[in-house]
Amino acid sequence: MGESKRPSRLRRALFDRPILKLLITLLAIGVLFKVVESTSKVWDSWPVIGYLIALLGLAVVIYFIVLILHIVGIYLIRKPLDRLLSAQGIFSLLFSYAVFILGILFLVSLAFLVLQNLGLGYLTYGQGSDKFTTEMIANDPNISEDYFYFSAITFFSVGYGDVCPMGLCKIMAVVTAFAGNIVTVVLMAIVVSLYLNRRTKTPDQT
Repeated sequence: MGESKRPSRLRRALFDRPILKLLITLLAIGVLFKVVESTSKVWDSWPVIGYLIALLGLAVVIYFIVLILHIVGIYLIRKPLDRLLSAQGIFSLLFSYAVFILGILFLVSLAFLVLQNLGLGYLTYGQGSDKFTTEMIANDPNISEDYFYFSAITFFSVGYGDVCPMGLCKIMAVVTAFAGNIVTVVLMAIVVSLYLNRRTKTPDQT
């Protein structure tokens, strides 16, 4: 068997000990805000310094977002999936499945929230509309913030119809429904097959 490929030095530098680096990044963001507040008057005389600080701040914020996604991917997706594929007992299997599904629903809910905050779409109660404009987010009296609920009923293909997606949230809803079918049909077939194989091999080996 070949040796597992080790992560590159750059990847280790960026993502080793992600929790610690997330806290350091938060501290760096706070320091940058203080620097911006204290040197705002200097920018008029030295605009280059302002541009450099702005670029540095943008890089830190992007790295902060990437770190959060990396941490969420590890603890809500990768580790529960590994436990799901290697579950030894029925309770371990059910628990790993529940944690894995909750992780996916959390990420999908976060995606709906981000789309709304970016003005690219939103969720609304009742009948949706074919046309979407950014102004509708602020003017729609039936706007919904039940992101987790909508993610769950879409993921499991329930579709009550009480909450409708608008804008790019429609595409996200389709992706969520597709992911739900993949997980419940393909992935669970693989997981159950592996679980049953382990159960049948255990008596023979003992």
